Amino acid sequence: MLADLNVKARLYGGAGYPVYWVVPEEVVYAHAAPKADGYDRREEYRRGSRIPVPYAGTDILVDDLLGPL
Repeated sequence: MLADLNVKARLYGGAGYPVYWVVPEEVVYAHAAPKADGYDRREEYRRGSRIPVPYAGTDILVDDLLGPL
Protein backbone atom coordinates (compact mmCIF):
# COMPACT_ATOMS: atom_id res chain seq x y z
CA MET A 1 0.00 0.00 0.00
CA LEU A 2 2.93 2.39 0.56
CA ALA A 3 3.63 2.31 -3.18
CA ASP A 4 -0.01 3.27 -3.83
CA LEU A 5 0.16 6.21 -1.42
CA ASN A 6 3.58 7.44 -2.51
CA VAL A 7 4.92 6.25 -5.87
CA LYS A 8 1.61 5.91 -7.68
CA ALA A 9 0.24 9.13 -6.18
CA ARG A 10 3.28 11.00 -7.57
CA LEU A 11 2.79 9.40 -10.99
CA TYR A 12 -0.95 10.02 -11.22
CA GLY A 13 -0.71 13.54 -9.81
CA GLY A 14 2.14 14.38 -12.17
CA ALA A 15 0.05 13.08 -15.08
CA GLY A 16 -2.79 15.41 -14.04
CA TYR A 17 -5.42 12.92 -12.87
CA PRO A 18 -7.82 15.16 -10.91
CA VAL A 19 -8.68 12.55 -8.25
CA TYR A 20 -6.93 9.38 -7.06
CA TRP A 21 -8.36 7.02 -4.43
CA VAL A 22 -6.61 4.23 -2.56
CA VAL A 23 -9.04 1.77 -0.94
CA PRO A 24 -7.40 -0.68 1.48
CA GLU A 25 -9.42 -2.65 4.06
CA GLU A 26 -10.16 -0.02 6.74
CA VAL A 27 -9.98 3.46 5.17
CA VAL A 28 -10.28 5.32 1.87
CA TYR A 29 -7.55 7.79 0.94
CA ALA A 30 -8.77 10.43 -1.51
CA HIS A 31 -6.09 12.50 -3.25
CA ALA A 32 -7.06 15.75 -5.00
CA ALA A 33 -5.50 18.86 -6.53
CA PRO A 34 -2.80 17.28 -8.72
CA LYS A 35 0.59 18.92 -9.11
CA ALA A 36 3.86 17.98 -10.78
CA ASP A 37 5.11 15.86 -7.87
CA GLY A 38 1.83 14.34 -6.62
CA TYR A 39 -1.23 15.89 -5.01
CA ASP A 40 -1.80 18.91 -2.79
CA ARG A 41 -4.42 17.19 -0.63
CA ARG A 42 -5.00 13.75 0.80
CA GLU A 43 -8.07 13.09 2.95
CA GLU A 44 -8.76 9.94 4.96
CA TYR A 45 -12.34 8.65 5.15
CA ARG A 46 -13.40 5.94 7.58
CA ARG A 47 -16.54 3.84 8.04
CA GLY A 48 -19.64 5.88 8.72
CA SER A 49 -18.41 8.89 6.75
CA ARG A 50 -19.23 10.01 3.25
CA ILE A 51 -16.79 10.97 0.51
CA PRO A 52 -17.88 14.02 -1.49
CA VAL A 53 -17.73 13.59 -5.26
CA PRO A 54 -18.22 17.21 -6.40
CA TYR A 55 -17.74 16.57 -10.13
CA ALA A 56 -20.68 14.11 -9.99
CA GLY A 57 -22.82 16.21 -7.64
CA THR A 58 -23.05 13.42 -5.05
CA ASP A 59 -21.19 11.59 -2.31
CA ILE A 60 -20.43 7.94 -1.52
CA LEU A 61 -20.79 6.13 1.77
CA VAL A 62 -17.42 4.66 2.76
CA ASP A 63 -19.11 1.49 3.99
CA ASP A 64 -20.38 0.86 0.46
CA LEU A 65 -16.79 0.87 -0.84
CA LEU A 66 -15.29 -1.20 1.96
CA GLY A 67 -18.06 -3.78 2.12
CA PRO A 68 -19.36 -5.61 5.19
CA LEU A 69 -17.27 -6.06 8.32
